[in-house]
Amino acid sequence: MDDWWSADELARWLVSPPVRWVRESGLAPVLARLGEQLLQDQRAAPQEDCAAGGLLLERWDCALAAGRLWEVAAFASALASWAAGKRMDAEEAVEGRAVDLVLRAGVVASDFRQVARLRDDPGAALRATYEQSASLANALADEPAATGGVLALDLEGVAARGAGEALVALLLAGEVA
Repeated sequence: MDDWWSADELARWLVSPPVRWVRESGLAPVLARLGEQLLQDQRAAPQEDCAAGGLLLERWDCALAAGRLWEVAAFASALASWAAGKRMDAEEAVEGRAVDLVLRAGVVASDFRQVARLRDDPGAALRATYEQSASLANALADEPAATGGVLALDLEGVAARGAGEALVALLLAGEVA
């Protein structure tokens, strides 16, 4: 139980300089909206929903290979929302994902080792999270739908962390909304 934060500790962290830096950048809602739009576009295409996840992953990989951090963040966010599996009102989905992005990017921005990795070699740092997401997506594709819930939850978490890392990489590169 020692790992749990008190309400005061959580409140202090939420207004800490790293979290404030992420929140005040304005990137989280922009990236969340872009990610949700990418997911909606992918779902509108004539294909099975499981194929949508694979296509989002492929596009994330292409964006990463090309060094397009905005797209990396958006595709990671879209994959996280796809893995969540919940279809909700578009505005509600954007708001929820934006809050999630602020919190996950805030965790990344609060860790000087992660910030240094993203500053020094964003491609390598983001590649590791992509690879973990790809591994989980492949395992999820092989799993029967009834038993894939835990894998989907893991994939959502890793992909969302990837979006948070990419958001911090964008801030370090000086890109703003």
